[in-house]
Parts: sequence; C-alpha cells; structure tokens
Amino acid sequence: MNKSLISGILFCLCSLQLSADGTDTIVPDRPGFSTGTYTVQPGRLNVEVGYDYTYNNTTNTQTMPLAVLRTGISEDLEFDFMWDGIYIEKSSSSEIQYSKIVTVGGKYRLIENDTYNISLMGLIGVPTDTSNSKNMEYFAGLLWDYAYSDFLSFFGTLQSTSYKDNNLRVYDIELAIGSSFVHTDKLSTFLEIYTIQPQQEQIEKEDFMDGGVMYLISKNIQIDMNIGLGLNSHSDNYIGAGVAIQF
Repeated sequence: MNKSLISGILFCLCSLQLSADGTDTIVPDRPGFSTGTYTVQPGRLNVEVGYDYTYNNTTNTQTMPLAVLRTGISEDLEFDFMWDGIYIEKSSSSEIQYSKIVTVGGKYRLIENDTYNISLMGLIGVPTDTSNSKNMEYFAGLLWDYAYSDFLSFFGTLQSTSYKDNNLRVYDIELAIGSSFVHTDKLSTFLEIYTIQPQQEQIEKEDFMDGGVMYLISKNIQIDMNIGLGLNSHSDNYIGAGVAIQF
C-alpha cells in the first residue's frame, strides 16, 4: 500500500471524536449482498467484521475477518476502508492466502426522507503488492430503500464492478432486490435475491438467494447470521456470521 493512502486513512481515523454516548443507533452494511443507504455520522466509527464459509461440490473456502471501517465525513458522506483478510481454501489439499487488495471509497446519501432513501457509492480496490499495481478494482453503485410500513421495507442495488481475472479485465453488472422485516426493537430479518452478470462470454453468470437475522445487543453493537444459496451450477452456497460495533 502506498504511503499517501496510509496517511489518508490514518488522518480520517485520528480526526474522529470517538464517543459511546451518542444517541444514534448503529446501522451496519452487513450482512447482506446489498449495501444500505445509511451513512455514518461525523465523529462516529463503525467497525464491522465477520466470518464466511463458502462451499460447492468440490471446494470450500473460509474467509475472515471481512473487515469494514466506516466513518462520517459530513452528514451525507462517509469514508469506507475494507479488507477481506485471510482465505483458507480446501479441496484435495488446504491452502491459506490473504487478500492482496485493500478497498477505499465512500458513500453519499443523495435523497433522504421518511419513505425512501437513495445513495451513491464508489470504491477503488488498491493492490498491496506493487508488482500487481495494474490490477486495480473498481465499484460504482446506486443504493435504494423504501419503507412500506413500520414492519416491512424494500431495498436493492444496481451496481457495476471491474476487476482482473488472471490477465482478463472483467466487467460485471450486479442487480439485487430484497425485503427486510422488523420484528422487535432489537430483532430484524431480511430476504434477498441477486444476480452477477459478467459482460464477457467466457465468464458464467451467478444467481443467489440469501437471508439473515440481525440482533441489536445495544444501540452500538449488532450481531448477525446469514445464509446464501446458489441458484445455478456456477454459484456457490455460503453461511456467515458477524458483529458490528459503533464508537
């Protein structure tokens, strides 16, 4: 990672006035595929981590800590830092690798009201290995949600990603739609379907259905569990769990 990127991250984190006495309740982006429209408020920091177990007929992969740091820059803008962490892949043998990409970017809340919200998100994946400096990754997304009632909300995303697969530059169009259910002040669930559509013919599309449960331990701590099912032969199944803490 280059020094200017490290300096920018440290500046953003050190400029926080961290406090557990705020009145706002944590709203994490995990655990679903879609990213929420909510932006972290200035002076607050969300730390979101988790564990993911992905499997198919031949291999399984464990990923952790799936770290996401989010902090508010203004009322409508947040800064994001992400690192997937360690991959433990097992097929005929086991192999341990670590993610050589760190992702930085932000989310901007475009429209906010009591009924619906719309946000924009942009991210850049930066290789930590200077020999792979051309393997940049890019993400741009339109995020939305609609509150039908106090119990039921709908959400979704339309996004595009670009990354290197060996020597091939891949461009994806990704579409998701889902619903969330508020059962109590602390307990909520969600159900979602999404598709990943590569624009290159040699890369197969992937379709998924996922769902999960979130429990608010306190206004600053939420835990979650989720499960995803691949809907075609090229899509893996997965199960995961995590925690989000607001400072």
